[in-house]
Amino acid sequence: MRVPSPDQAATSPQPAVAAATAPRRKPVQRRSTETFERIEAAATRLLERGVAIENITTPEIAREAGVSIGGLYRFFPDKQAIVDAIAVRRVQDFERTLVAALGKRPPFKSGGRLISYILDHFIAYIEAHPDFRTILYGGSYLSQGVRQRHFGYESDVAVLARRYVSDVLGLPDTPELALRWRMVGEITTPLLGFAMQQQAPGERARVLDETKRLITTYLFGEKAFGDARRATDRR
Repeated sequence: MRVPSPDQAATSPQPAVAAATAPRRKPVQRRSTETFERIEAAATRLLERGVAIENITTPEIAREAGVSIGGLYRFFPDKQAIVDAIAVRRVQDFERTLVAALGKRPPFKSGGRLISYILDHFIAYIEAHPDFRTILYGGSYLSQGVRQRHFGYESDVAVLARRYVSDVLGLPDTPELALRWRMVGEITTPLLGFAMQQQAPGERARVLDETKRLITTYLFGEKAFGDARRATDRR
């Protein structure tokens, strides 16, 4: 089976209030690349330690990275750009792992199974990367530009899913289905955020199950959800 890669795809959790910012410059020389990566890694470590994003400052990130504040500002205009860069790196890494996982397994027989598989992988990835979880679900920390490009209907993962349904499952991409995909792109991340708020594992599993039901039945009908659920129970 040939699975579409994120590079072949074109790419909104809850509305964001942060203004879009981007790195000032892309590092070219090896030393600059290392500094850029040290800054990202330092901010990631602070998030992994449980430091709230609103309490993290650029001087603190610079100290953690072992660079001067001037060195940090050579690459990032502000903290927002660093947060966005971490989120983009994480979501691109998830896309690669998803494509690899899909390429190693037999094709799915229904859209419901595909949706369930993708959501399970995404939740597992978030659980394994607390910095990514904080950025996505700890508040409105992502800039609107990053949300629009890397999450929701226009994200590479969403485009991959649509192409899989069309190319592998042979389901025609009708105008009605295209609208449903857009609607799903608007609701998926907020629903996953609601699931992640549940402290009890059993309650979180229930919310995730209902999220899958809502998405798969809306896209493909009740039979698709039942098919996906039976597949999950067999794993």
